[in-house]
Amino acid sequence: MSFVTASKNFFFVKAYVGDKKTLLAFNFQSRDNAKNLAGFTIFCQPPGQLPGFYLQNLLQFEEPA
Repeated sequence: MSFVTASKNFFFVKAYVGDKKTLLAFNFQSRDNAKNLAGFTIFCQPPGQLPGFYLQNLLQFEEPA
């Protein structure tokens, strides 16, 4: 499985590329860097493609906490 990595400041992302989907894995350098994180959305705008769009989260929990 191939992957691509990127980072900015204390935030890291790794994208694992599959046949039809891509898994995005996020990490912070330390817990202190993520202490105020409440959630996030991902805006995507591939080169030459307008308008951009938000990625839909397909992860669902049977019993959300």
